[in-house]
Amino acid sequence: MTGARLVCLVHSGGPGIHWEYLRMPEPERHLTMVYLEPVGTGQSGRLPAGQ
Repeated sequence: MTGARLVCLVHSGGPGIHWEYLRMPEPERHLTMVYLEPVGTGQSGRLPAGQ
């Protein structure tokens, strides 16, 4: 697979903490960075009641 890049998953530190503090410009040049934002943290909403 020509041009394929390694993927790096980055998980934020906990409830209410935005993922932006984790930005890593240098690795972003060489890797496909996936910054996860779990439900209820940062800008994500909460699940509907009963979910």
